This record gives sequence, structure tokens and C-alpha cells, in this order.
Amino acid sequence: MTLQIELAPEVEQQLVQEAARHGQPPAEYAGILLKESLTAASSRPKLLPDGLPPDPPEQLLALAAAQGVKPVTDPNLLLGDWTDDDGTDDTDVDAFLRDRQQWKWEGSVGFPYDDAPDCSTRRKARG
Repeated sequence: MTLQIELAPEVEQQLVQEAARHGQPPAEYAGILLKESLTAASSRPKLLPDGLPPDPPEQLLALAAAQGVKPVTDPNLLLGDWTDDDGTDDTDVDAFLRDRQQWKWEGSVGFPYDDAPDCSTRRKARG
């Protein structure tokens, strides 16, 4: 198939530069870009899990700008504050697993699907 496409001068210049950088003639490089774009578009989900179509990126960017949302520059900020009110860190996984094993052995807190009729009988081990 042969296509004839009108490009703005700055887009044409960018295409020529990128094609040269990749050692391709501009027309062939444009075909490669088109193929990559179509392949990527076909692999994207058409609907969100709840059946709604995804919002276009432009709409999401406009919403973020309207709400004053800035890009996250430090992924650690997404972790939040995992300390208690007393400033201690509760992320000791080994201690949690030890306590969980003890609770399981006692048939107490953390195992709501055992034979106990209500939560009150499971809270005895916590004190």
C-alpha cells in the first residue's frame, strides 16, 4: 500500500533526522513507526476491567493539571508513613510471622475462619 501524507515542516524534519539516525530512508522509517504504533495500539486493552472504555491520555493529563497533581519524582513517597504514633516501625515481617504462628497455634486473633462463634473468644491471646 502506498500512502501520501502531508506533514508539517517540523514533523518532516524530525522524521528525516530520526530516519538518518537509524540508518533508514525516511519513507521506510515512517513505515516502521506506523507498524510499531499499530502493534502497540492493538495490544492495549480496549476496556477497563469494569467494562468502561479507558480515558484518553489527554483527558487524564488535563484532569491531573486541574487537580494540581504533579509527577512522582521519588517512588519512596508512594510508600507512605509506616510508623505508629509512637514513631516505631511495624514492618518487621519476621516478628509478624512469629506472632501469626503463635496466634494460629492458640486459635486466636488473625484466624477468623476457625470454629470460634465470634471475635471475643479470639481476642483472649492479645490481652
